[in-house]
Amino acid sequence: MKIVVLDKVPLDQGDIDWQEFQKLGEVVFYDRTAKEDTLARCLEADVICSNKVILDKEILEHCPQLKFIQIMATGTNIVDFEVAAKQNIKIANIPSYSTSSVVQHVFAVLFQMLRDVAGYSASVAKGDWVRSPDFAYFLSTYPDLSSLHLGIVGQGEIGLALARMAECFGMKVSFASIPGRPLSQDKIPLDELLPQLDILSMHCALSDLSEGLINETRLRLLPKKAYFINTSRGPVVVEEDLAKVLHDDHLAGAALDVLSTEPPQADNPLLTTPRCLLTPHIAWASIDARKRLVEIMQENLIAFQKNECKNVVLG
Repeated sequence: MKIVVLDKVPLDQGDIDWQEFQKLGEVVFYDRTAKEDTLARCLEADVICSNKVILDKEILEHCPQLKFIQIMATGTNIVDFEVAAKQNIKIANIPSYSTSSVVQHVFAVLFQMLRDVAGYSASVAKGDWVRSPDFAYFLSTYPDLSSLHLGIVGQGEIGLALARMAECFGMKVSFASIPGRPLSQDKIPLDELLPQLDILSMHCALSDLSEGLINETRLRLLPKKAYFINTSRGPVVVEEDLAKVLHDDHLAGAALDVLSTEPPQADNPLLTTPRCLLTPHIAWASIDARKRLVEIMQENLIAFQKNECKNVVLG
C-alpha cells in the first residue's frame, strides 16, 4: 500500500516520530506540495494524507488507485466529497486532537490583551521600574476574569471546553445562536448577546451561515470595552470591517490566529491595525496536539486496512 503525505510541514517541525506510521505501508513524505505538483504526487497513491492541499475533481478523477483520504485536520473542506463518493473513496478526519491547545491559546492571547505582560516586561527592560518612585506602577488597568462575560460562537468540543475553563475562572459564559440556525434554550441569538459581552470568541465551522458573520454592524454591537478573538476560520470575520472598527477605537482589542488567506497578503489591513494581536495559525499546534494527530492518523489507517470505520466522514 502506497501512502503519500502531501504536506508534512507544519505538522512536523522535526519533533514527530513517524516510525510506527511507516510500518503501515510504503510512505512517501513531502514537506509541502504546490498545486501544480499535486496530481503527479497522487497518481499512484492508495492513500493520500493532506492537511491543506486541495483534492478537487481535477485531482481525484485521475487517481484510479486511490482508496482512502486521510485529512490531517478536523475541517474537511479541502476534499471534493461528491467526486470522492462516486469513486468509492473513503475519507477520515482527525477530531478532538487540539482542543486543549486551542483553549490554552485563547487564554494566552486574552491574558496578553488584558494584562499586557509583554508590554510590562519591555517597560521594565527600558528601566522604567528602576526610575519609578513607587514599588509598583501601571501602564493600564485590568479586571479580574471573574467580572467578565464571555460569549462563544460554536458549541462543539472546543467551545464547550473553553466554557468549562472560563467557568473555572468564575467568568459568566453564554453561547450564541447564529442567524439561520434553530434557536435552543441554551443559546442566545447572536445580535441580542453581543451588547452584553466583554469577550467574543469564535469556535464555529466555516459554512454559508458563518462566512462573513462578524461584520461591521455586529462588531459595533459589542461594547467599546470588548475584545474579539478568532481561532476558528479566517472568513467568519470581514477583516476590513474589523480593521475599521479597531481604527475607530470602538473595541478594546482583537486577537486572531486565522486569516481569510494564509499566509496573508502584504496588504491585509489587520497587519497594521492597532490593538490587533495576530499569531500565524498556531493555536492548534502544541507538541502534544501534533503527536495526538499522528497517533489518530495511524489508528484511522489501521482501521481502514481492517475494513473498519474510525473517524470516517465519507464511506
